[in-house]
Amino acid sequence: MQSFARSLGDNVWIGASDATTEGTWQWQTGTTNGATFWIGGSAGTQQSNQWSNWSTGEPNASSASEDFGMLYANTGRWNDASGSIVSYYVIEWDASEVLSNFRYSITSNPSGAFTINANTGEITVLIATPLNEIAADPSITVQVTDAAGNSYSESFTITVNRVNDNTPVITSNGGGATTTPKTELPSSLIRTHPFSMPNYRLRTTSTARL
Repeated sequence: MQSFARSLGDNVWIGASDATTEGTWQWQTGTTNGATFWIGGSAGTQQSNQWSNWSTGEPNASSASEDFGMLYANTGRWNDASGSIVSYYVIEWDASEVLSNFRYSITSNPSGAFTINANTGEITVLIATPLNEIAADPSITVQVTDAAGNSYSESFTITVNRVNDNTPVITSNGGGATTTPKTELPSSLIRTHPFSMPNYRLRTTSTARL
């Protein structure tokens, strides 16, 4: 944890507090109190099967607001500090709960153009109207929720490369309602083939008149 604090370049909150009962230090579990690990001031006692790492002379409750445990980046030891201090914090969590069983949903989909697979997060086009006929690039907000109920949302815009896929319309160049297209083949595609006429013999007959 100290190396983590050093990488941040600052002290970090460690999730310990005696705000509920002065002098009774407990680990915080969400919004509830967890195990008690220390009772008393600097001369207090570490509780059974618990661990502590207070700096010398701590916790000293030098002010009434020093109800929260903080780890010093330079020593790795702990201090009781006022909650008014703005700093980083460390959270312990169960990876089996947080890094599994994700559920995905679209929470904002103004164009109505997309749907999402709740298990994989794959986004697909939903509507029949081609995306290139939507006036502006569509924006959506996707939310992912873990097994513990924690969620995170991200909004983004999908860029659409518009193409003209309309059926071509042929109009007359002044010849009326209809027109006759004229197609000329390039000379390179025109080939001539020599041929000869077959020899035919002419056969004549005569009729005698009496």
